[in-house]
Amino acid sequence: MLINAKTKYSLFRELQFDKISESSTNRIFWYFAIGYCILWTSVPILTQPNAPLDTIEMLYWGNEWELGYYKHPPLPAWLAKFAYTLGGNSIWITYFLSQLCIFACFIAVFKVGKQTVGNQISLLNLIILQTCYYYNLTSPEFNNNVTSRAFGALSVLFLYQGIRKYSARDWILAGIFLGLGALCKYDIVILAVLMITFSVGHPYGRASWKTPGPFLLSAAALIIFLPHMYWLWNNDFPTIDYFLKRSNHERTLLSHLSNPVLFLFSQIPAILPVFILILFLTGRRWHWEQINSKSQLFSRDFLCYFGFGPIIVVFLIGVISGANFRSMWGSSLWTFSSLALLSSVQLRLSPLAIRKTVYCGLMFAVFFLSILIFRNSILPHFQEHGSRIHFPGQQLSIYVRNLYISEVGKEPVVVGGPWWEAANVACYGSHQLSVYADLNSVISPWMSDREMKQKGGVIVWNSEFYEEYLIDVKKRFPSATIYPPIRLSWQNEALHSSLKFRVAVVKPTNLESSNYQHP
Repeated sequence: MLINAKTKYSLFRELQFDKISESSTNRIFWYFAIGYCILWTSVPILTQPNAPLDTIEMLYWGNEWELGYYKHPPLPAWLAKFAYTLGGNSIWITYFLSQLCIFACFIAVFKVGKQTVGNQISLLNLIILQTCYYYNLTSPEFNNNVTSRAFGALSVLFLYQGIRKYSARDWILAGIFLGLGALCKYDIVILAVLMITFSVGHPYGRASWKTPGPFLLSAAALIIFLPHMYWLWNNDFPTIDYFLKRSNHERTLLSHLSNPVLFLFSQIPAILPVFILILFLTGRRWHWEQINSKSQLFSRDFLCYFGFGPIIVVFLIGVISGANFRSMWGSSLWTFSSLALLSSVQLRLSPLAIRKTVYCGLMFAVFFLSILIFRNSILPHFQEHGSRIHFPGQQLSIYVRNLYISEVGKEPVVVGGPWWEAANVACYGSHQLSVYADLNSVISPWMSDREMKQKGGVIVWNSEFYEEYLIDVKKRFPSATIYPPIRLSWQNEALHSSLKFRVAVVKPTNLESSNYQHP
């Protein structure tokens, strides 16, 4: 069935899902996925005058091109910096970069779906998946979660094709994307564990060990991850230490059960729309699908393993460790869950059920876009304080840079202070500055007090939040010129109190150092 602009009726009303061709399926996928990503790129650009927290953090890290940072592996920061430079030192492109990661997830799930459950269900699953919280309201913020999810999804796609086709190319690609995922966030180890256990526990998986496939995957992933491992070893594993501190709390015997259970409950709001739409296709009473074909049985086993396996592994880790997992750590656990469920239960693919699924899915899409617009544009009028997306980052950057130019005669190369204020100054402007975050060499190992004195720079802080900062700056940089406070307004029309900042200019100790240019 051909689909074009002259179609008289609604696209989905006309489609007969039991007869839809592969070319029509692909065309609808591209229309939907591209349109979805354009919308979720455009709305943040129009309603978020300042980049969100994680995006700013990725940008200031990426300016240093380190093999790792104290919180996370380096790849998302590198990608953010590359996109920032490609976009003419403009932050808007990070919104597009985030949606490219969502787009990669859509492609991976759609392609796996076509090969396992067919064109129709794969297309319906796309409509269902986009209602998951991690694919809409959280997607504009470029960070380690969104990149890890994309590379993880692609590694599962090529693993499936590698096992089914005995394709060395697919095995290598699975390893490459697994390694890239590990350079984004360590939660990719969950997929690695599932890959190993599936290859050992499933007949098709065990058969793959008679081919070079698993060894090619392991080699590719290891080669990509080795430089970061070298960095970890030489820096006493700071990212592991950070994770342990974030998940640490006073543990009791009860916490080994209560914490993983609470984590599961925290995921319900994120995935509830997904299960609402699935009910249109299954009914309230689920009946497991009977499968006799070995090929179809493998496909269902694979989907269930990588659809439900991640959340089971995390739950077991929580039971064993008693760790306090944060709700956003579940963002990469549900990518294949809806597809796994659709492959396991009997479906009622009546025209009415399909229309309900599609229309409600599109309604959810509009609803979540409306929520984003409301949160960014209207909600601030009902809040006591502004949010980070309305922070006057660009105004602060212009003011701080001009102060330094008036003192030294050229742009600064270093900005220090509480990381949020300093990083905003660094990221908004004609060129990106090196950030001496929190004036702490532990989290900014590329900078120190001595280097900042030599190269010169500015220190900026919110004097209302950091009242004691002035004393510390005078003690550590006694020759710095400290300017009177300046007030800047939030970038919204809400009547919030303006923010008060202090700035200190540290002149370079010699002319040669003042000519330093950050790589």
